Parts: sequence; structure tokens; C-alpha cells
Amino acid sequence: MSGDYARLLWLRHMIEADRDSRALPRVAVDYDALIEDWRSALPAVSKILSRDWTPDAAQSAAIDAFLKPALRHHVPNAPTPQGVLTNTVERVWRGLSALTRQDGFEERRELTRANDRFDEKHWLQSDVMYAEVRRLWGEPRGGWRPQPRTTRAGTMRVHVVAALGAGGPQSSAYIRLLLPLSDAALGERVTVSLDRWTGVLPDCDVCIVQRAALPDLEAAGSLLALTERRGVPLIVDLDDDFTAMSAGQIKAGDYGDRLDALERVLAGSKEVWFSTYQLAARHAAVIDRAVVVPNAIDPKLWRDWRRAWSPDEGDRTRFLYMGTGTHAEDFATIRPHLDALWREREGRFDVTLIGVADEAKPAPWLTHIQPPPDCRAYPKFVAW
Repeated sequence: MSGDYARLLWLRHMIEADRDSRALPRVAVDYDALIEDWRSALPAVSKILSRDWTPDAAQSAAIDAFLKPALRHHVPNAPTPQGVLTNTVERVWRGLSALTRQDGFEERRELTRANDRFDEKHWLQSDVMYAEVRRLWGEPRGGWRPQPRTTRAGTMRVHVVAALGAGGPQSSAYIRLLLPLSDAALGERVTVSLDRWTGVLPDCDVCIVQRAALPDLEAAGSLLALTERRGVPLIVDLDDDFTAMSAGQIKAGDYGDRLDALERVLAGSKEVWFSTYQLAARHAAVIDRAVVVPNAIDPKLWRDWRRAWSPDEGDRTRFLYMGTGTHAEDFATIRPHLDALWREREGRFDVTLIGVADEAKPAPWLTHIQPPPDCRAYPKFVAW
């Protein structure tokens, strides 16, 4: 992983460990000191246990056998390269180091300030995530292509066939496949490659078709033949009800032949992942191999997703509606009701429309915002 991504992971682990343990009995111990002389940590541990704990000879021998400096994996022996989060890391490190000496008000206040500065940089965190995804999958000139990656024995190789735009995969591909399957918690158990359908299937153990990524029936037949011949299970990931799309939505999303291809791969798949039980029920023909995989908020991008939200004081209600052009007809369906609501409760609400349509008819209750073209890829959009 890149240095910036490593710093981001470290910051998230350390900041959340500090924040979420403040109401609990705790002790901060310097790792270097623990490895060199674990007995130096005993006074602090005894304090939170509210008793004097002195290990006997057998316990001491067991601890000595377990905490061996020679077994330490990493020992810094060179200056740390600079990066976009270096200053924040150093600030948090100083705050955590202070906790090893005393866990008091002043020490916590300094660490809180460092944590708050980190939270204020949510846009930078998303930029780091976006850069790491780009690094993993590669972006040579002329298109989005995965970089070849070596794998170890026992590693599952997953290849994702997804629709790609100028900014990379669709948001749903990031949310449901790319970010979860490349999560650091998986280590080297899973490696992922991602590309649009090119007629070539790279070496893989599992192939996942994301939504209506295949351009036509010929592509669907070719992929099914390749996976069957190689014995590669084919999974289809579906989080939208394409069967309910209107002619206008199909045209806006340029789905046309893609829906025929989707039906073909659904019929030939080994498993189908649906985002909801209701969506799975709409596809009775594959219900015997349906698996519900709900969408979820990724805390690596949506930094404040667990924090309680308090509405502004007053009686004005705020609505937010956002989406791509395929949702323009949906908004047109509810718009007359919003107009009627305004006539009934003028000044009592407003609606912010993000994306959805190139232009929207002005209304006193409506604010229309278009994301900049370079912020429409999912991680960039979150940061924006």
C-alpha cells in the first residue's frame, strides 16, 4: 500500500481507539517500552485493576517467552517519507505518547485538537482513498486497466466486469465490490482486478458481473462460455430493479442491449447477489441461487456516518435528492406533489437537487447543484 494510505489507516485506528475508550478504564503503554521491559508497564496496569499485581516466577517466565524483541516485525531505521498526512500523524503520535505518561485533561485536550483537525480533513481522506484505488487498479493513458498483481497460494483472485466511465467504475461498483473486496482487513486473502468487458477473461477464481456491465448478448455468451470452460464461478451483482425501468430511463442510461445481456448472464450465473430481499423476490427465476448482500456506508469514506444528527432549530424542513440522470423521471414523478406542498406550506421547506438532470425548472423551493465533472467518481463525489 502507499505511504499516504498507510498513514490514513493508522490514524483511523488510533483516533477511534482513543475516542471510543475515553469512558472506559484504560491504560496507554508505549510499544517500544513494552517490548524492551514489560515490567515497566505493571504500575499503570495495576492502577486500572485497582490492585497491585506482581506476576510470580512462572508467569514472568511465560511473559518473557511471549514478548521477545527478536520476534518484532518492524523496527524503524530510516526517516519516514513525507506525505499529505504526515503532520497529522506526528500530532496524533505526540498526543498518544503523552497518554503513556498521564491520561489527564490536558493530554486529552491536545489529542482532541489533533483529532478534530483530522476530522476537518475529510476531503483529504477521500482523496487518499481515491488515489489508493487508482494505484491498485491502475489508470494508464487511454482507459482504466488493472495492474497485474502477484498472488500467493491460497489467495482468491476475483475479477470484476464493470461499466467504466471517464472517472472509473460506477458508484455502485465502488460501494458493493471495489471498496469491500480491497479492504485492508482482508490482507492478501483476496486480490481484485477490474475492467470493462474486452472479450478477454484474466486468470481468476471467481468472476463477478456488476449490474448491466456487458454491452450485448454476444458479450454475455462469450463470458459464459469462458467461465464454463475454465470452471470459474460466475456471480452477478445487482442493486437496482432494471425490470422496472421506463423507456426514458433505459435511453438515458444507454441500457438497451445491456438489459438483454443482463438477463442472459442471470440465467447462466452460479449465484446472484441482490441488495434487498424485495429485489431478489422480483427475480423469481434465480431465487434458488439468490444471496442478499445489503448496501452499507463505508466508514473509510463517510467519516461522520455514526454521529448523531440534530436538525437546525426552526420549523423549516430540508430535503435532499441526488442521483444520476437515470433518476430524472423519478424526480419528475414527485415534483408536482412538491409544488402542491409549497402552495400549502410556502416557506416551510426546501429541496436541494444534486445531479439528476442537466437542467431543472426553477422553483422557489428548489436549489439545483451539479457536481464538477472531475468529482463524479464515487470517492471524489463523497469528498466533494
